[in-house]
Amino acid sequence: MAIQAVTEDAAYAMKGRESIDVPAGSVGALDVTTGIGGEAAALVLTSPTPVVAGVVVTGTGDKPDVAFTAGTPPLDLGSAVAANGAGSRLVLTAPGAAGRVSVQIVPDRGPAGQPFVVDVPAGRTRNVPLKGKGEFGVVVTPVSGEVYGGRVTEERLKSGLLITEQPLAPARTWTLLPKLTDTSTVVVPR
Repeated sequence: MAIQAVTEDAAYAMKGRESIDVPAGSVGALDVTTGIGGEAAALVLTSPTPVVAGVVVTGTGDKPDVAFTAGTPPLDLGSAVAANGAGSRLVLTAPGAAGRVSVQIVPDRGPAGQPFVVDVPAGRTRNVPLKGKGEFGVVVTPVSGEVYGGRVTEERLKSGLLITEQPLAPARTWTLLPKLTDTSTVVVPR
């Protein structure tokens, strides 16, 4: 399986970590701390057979926090993430051609904010701080291109960095309904 890092500045194969062999039915581990540690990045995995991937991120300090996240599909249907707050940000990546998404902050009370557009250059990652008051949701809608994303929340304490990571999963914002007909028989007694 080939591995490529996509950061805010470049897309590259990490020296000594360009690929990993993982036999069928097994698990492989690869430390990329020195390849992308401390910056917003995505890992693009290319394999001739399907794979399942996850990432473990460790915070810093006396009592380091640990966050786990998984791979994610592109934001073709958009995504919605609840329970954001101070220290929340989106990490958006366009591994191929450039992409564009619309981001809307939805407060826990009151009307939603105006959406803003985020352009993600081809082969790059964008770090997008989220600014909302209190707890808020965020809705990410695709505009063009193929964009992948995750939400990161960080809180710095005296004892170290607390971190939470979550892939931007497809939002269930619509559903198919059966064909309906207009009839008064549903309210008229028989």
